[in-house]
Amino acid sequence: MSRLPSIPFYTKNATVCSMSELTNLNAGVTHLTIGSNCMNENSTVLLHFTRFAQLKELVVGDNSCVNVDQLNLIGLPKLRSVVIGENSFTAHPNSFGNNPNRFFFLRGCGSLKELMIGRYSFSDYATFEIENVPSLEVISIGDVNEASYNMYSSSLILRSMG
Repeated sequence: MSRLPSIPFYTKNATVCSMSELTNLNAGVTHLTIGSNCMNENSTVLLHFTRFAQLKELVVGDNSCVNVDQLNLIGLPKLRSVVIGENSFTAHPNSFGNNPNRFFFLRGCGSLKELMIGRYSFSDYATFEIENVPSLEVISIGDVNEASYNMYSSSLILRSMG
């Protein structure tokens, strides 16, 4: 009887609510959800996903990641979709602010087709840069018919769009 190679078990779909859950997640995950009202620990100030090279979809619920000062989505070759709910990545829910030390970087994600961001998310971020995402077809930020305040004190910077 031949012996099968030992392959660590992991799920391709995962939902997390804390930084420790994200840290313990297998790097082979393809669909990652950060639930609503999650990842709001004071210690979660930098969020990056570079170790998830197989990631195809990232979903962040509402009212999450409120203390994250820097979100990096960099060098994720298979990432196709990013969806962020309302009031996430902001210290000013349902409002706006201006924090020069808060940054969002989306770079080198050649397969990304859609970026969707709900109302009030990133409403106090100073930097919002998208670079080298040649497949990007849809950018949806806020709600045209409602106050949104996304990136209220920053400019949307697009570079090297194919």
